[in-house]
Amino acid sequence: EYLGSGNVGAHSNDVFHANNIMYAAVDKMNEGLCTVDVSDPSTPVQLDCVDVDGKGLTVAVSGNYAYVGTNDSRNGLAVVDMSEPKNLELETTLDLDGEVNDLVIDAGYLYAAVDDRNKGLTVVDLSDPDDPIIASTRHLYNDEGLAVTLGGNYAYLTNDDAEVVSFDISNPNAPVRLAYEGINNNGLAITYKESYLYVAVAS
Repeated sequence: EYLGSGNVGAHSNDVFHANNIMYAAVDKMNEGLCTVDVSDPSTPVQLDCVDVDGKGLTVAVSGNYAYVGTNDSRNGLAVVDMSEPKNLELETTLDLDGEVNDLVIDAGYLYAAVDDRNKGLTVVDLSDPDDPIIASTRHLYNDEGLAVTLGGNYAYLTNDDAEVVSFDISNPNAPVRLAYEGINNNGLAITYKESYLYVAVAS
């Protein structure tokens, strides 16, 4: 049943929900991240938007910070202080040498799928959100990273050569590439559930 919608000025590439607030990665320069109050799902209310130095491609929230992957190849990761959802503030950006197509956060580390052929998997240490540090990078058999998910001590990424690549991330500072598996087209989204990977592929 359709309930309602909110206008954030352009289409949203990704959303993250926390505490009745929807964080939208918006395909718009100067307003790449927007917050929407969804406490009443039938009437979403836009609260604020902030410039993240590029169009928002993907977003995840941890603590009082939103982490936004952007289409800016020099400032691919933006960190936004969202302790006040009505007053978002860009805290810092981090150069990941490419656009960040997808990201996921676990145990103080951010795992990014980056469109760089040498650093398709990039792991970022978030112990200090004001000063995130690249912990490690790995290539995806020289292909660009499209999507990423985690399952236990493993990361699974899709690349632009229609493959899923697995890594042992028990040590986030030194991921170990394990294997790859071909799929019938490029995987645009991926999730892990009970020992299975579910991949949304391009038509």
